[in-house]
Amino acid sequence: MSPTLFNISTADVNIITQGLDVTIILYADNMVLGSSKTVDRLEDWATDIDFKINKNKTVMMILRNAGRMAAEDKITLQGEKLQRVNYFRYLGITLQTTGLSFKIHIRESTTGA
Repeated sequence: MSPTLFNISTADVNIITQGLDVTIILYADNMVLGSSKTVDRLEDWATDIDFKINKNKTVMMILRNAGRMAAEDKITLQGEKLQRVNYFRYLGITLQTTGLSFKIHIRESTTGA
């Protein structure tokens, strides 16, 4: 029942992100936003409908081709800076900041980590 209720309650997320260059992935009761510009809109929307975003499960990961991340790259949620991670396991695949590399995923898959 949880995924169905999540889908119903988040059905208008596409509306609040219109006009932004964003990728949205919804699966069961999880959401991935592929743009930093959407977090403020999502937070305002959640506040308006009394929807709770779990800060403990919300992280920031910047996909890049090469180089270091800029120190000013940050996203805040509910007044707190989100934790920035270099890799994140989502739907069984470990994604990492260098988007075309799967070294961590392969290592985790082969060692059972």
